Amino acid sequence: MDDRIKKCIRTAVSEEGQPDHVADKLIKWFENVANGNESIGERSAYRRRAEGLYDSTDVDIED
Repeated sequence: MDDRIKKCIRTAVSEEGQPDHVADKLIKWFENVANGNESIGERSAYRRRAEGLYDSTDVDIED
């Protein structure tokens, strides 16, 4: 994965006030897809990764 893409992910995550480990998880996911180790279309893998990301984000829910 290109270092510029990693930098962009880290910048976007930081600008949204999310913890660094959210960027780490996103980068790892994209690297696994790019390397053929994981399929973005595989529902179980997507569900697992998405749940991990949701659990890692800091979200203030306003009513």
